[in-house]
Amino acid sequence: GHDTGLYSWEYLHEMGQYQEGMWHDYLGKLEAAGKSRDSTKE
Repeated sequence: GHDTGLYSWEYLHEMGQYQEGMWHDYLGKLEAAGKSRDSTKE
C-alpha cells in the first residue's frame, strides 16, 4: 500500500483525477524555465 506519508490520500486522488491538466501545467513551467525532460538536451 501507500503509507509513506509523503502525500495524503486526498492529494493522491486529486493527482489521479487531474493528472492530464497537472502534467500540462508542469510541462509549460518546465519550458518557461528553459528546461527539458530530455537529459541529453541539458
